[in-house]
Amino acid sequence: MIVTFVLAASLLLQFLAAYFALRLIKVTGRSLAWSLIAAAITLMAIRRGISLAEILASGSAARQDLPVELIALAISVLMALGIERIAPIFKGLKATTDQLREREAEVLALNQALEQRVQERTAQLQQAYQELESFSYSVSHDLRAPLRALDGFSQLLSHECDATLGEEARRDLDGIRRNVARMSDMIDDILEFSRMSRREIEAGPVDMEALAREVFEEARSAVPGRAIELRLGALPAVRGDRAMLRQVFANLIGNAVKFTARRAAAVIEIDAETSGEVVTYCVKDNGAGFDMRYADKLFGVFQRLHSASEFEGSGLGLAIARRIVERPGGTMRAEGTPDDGARIWFTLPARETQSTLLGAAA
Repeated sequence: MIVTFVLAASLLLQFLAAYFALRLIKVTGRSLAWSLIAAAITLMAIRRGISLAEILASGSAARQDLPVELIALAISVLMALGIERIAPIFKGLKATTDQLREREAEVLALNQALEQRVQERTAQLQQAYQELESFSYSVSHDLRAPLRALDGFSQLLSHECDATLGEEARRDLDGIRRNVARMSDMIDDILEFSRMSRREIEAGPVDMEALAREVFEEARSAVPGRAIELRLGALPAVRGDRAMLRQVFANLIGNAVKFTARRAAAVIEIDAETSGEVVTYCVKDNGAGFDMRYADKLFGVFQRLHSASEFEGSGLGLAIARRIVERPGGTMRAEGTPDDGARIWFTLPARETQSTLLGAAA
């Protein structure tokens, strides 16, 4: 009687476990795996059913089969409870998976929208560049033509009426020509400033020490008769655009030469040091200097800390130099003291220096 009860209970539990296994197909989506598990449990249940039918038909059960059937019952209980208990886990995993898929779809949609926006902004930026090119062309041609005419007429008037012009009239004509030349230089600087952000960088090894010396010699030759001393330290080589870096030195050294014009013995010092991943170059002079209260204006467009009557210039040189340095991720800063010189620092990535030196060694 006990064996019959155990067999019946085991049979019911195994069919229940098979049912639970079949329900997990919908939850997990793994039809093959759970179908095979349900089929195996069903076969076990059928085996229990055959044994139960034999007992019912004969009306008796062997006592020695009771321990085996109790073990089978325990296994059936574990199967039914185990499959039922893991169902919530699979449901949670399915919910999490569904949420992840929804988030993935949202991220994909956001990426597509972002890509579309990037394309739109790129098109707008290209249009802005084209408009800037048109503006630059207009500035270069439409403004230069009247300036050339003004310079030509003033020069012609000076030659033809030289005998009848008074001293004041000559000074006025000379002032006209000087201002025309200054305006022309400002146009050149504006165009150079606008080109800096659009110009393609042509990277290559640059000997900064030789470049600084070359630029200094050119600047000194433009002011013959002046005593200008160059103190050039060891400048690490870099990999960059030589023409752009030359423009940086041209602006910084040119400023140093200009602002030391009132010194009997002008001294320009150029040095550098490497710290971690950054190389810092410094151009120092013993010239007019500047008041640090106005240092924030130093790199602004058309910002001047000295009047045009004291020192010539358009006020764009340092703005151009900083824009060049910032393109590869560098920085530029300045310190000065009135009538006691100025120091301009600019940085470049040290990894470029290392790659250049390795390439040179190879």
